[in-house]
Amino acid sequence: MTSSHPLDRSAFAITGTTAALLVVVLLTTPLQAADEESTFRATSSPHTTKTITDFESALISRRPVVG
Repeated sequence: MTSSHPLDRSAFAITGTTAALLVVVLLTTPLQAADEESTFRATSSPHTTKTITDFESALISRRPVVG
């Protein structure tokens, strides 16, 4: 007779597939995080630089910042 209790862990086992999936996740997650960080910095930096430059120009010339 099998137990149908929701916390019965006898049906769970670590198989080769489980281990392989765990290894793939542990190895690729840092790569994904690094890619996201470099993409964010590559896309945000030019925009931020342009905004700061426009703002500084407006302060120097006392004209309104447009766009």
